[in-house]
Amino acid sequence: MSHWIYSAIVGLICGICARILLPGSDSIGWIMTILVGIVGAYVGTALGSALGMLKAGQAAGWLWSIIGAMVVLFAIRLI
Repeated sequence: MSHWIYSAIVGLICGICARILLPGSDSIGWIMTILVGIVGAYVGTALGSALGMLKAGQAAGWLWSIIGAMVVLFAIRLI
């Protein structure tokens, strides 16, 4: 249970950072911001691994999670 709470908190922080660093009009709420942050962590891990910055099986840190959340947020804006 605590893993879900930790994931939601980290997702919220990464989602908020992505919204701050990627200015523009966002009409998404807190739940969507959390989801953007959580999905962004997975995208950041894949992106970091593809670029050779992360080793295989290594989880993304804060920086890669925020970068991934920015990519997800940009994709949401395109849709």
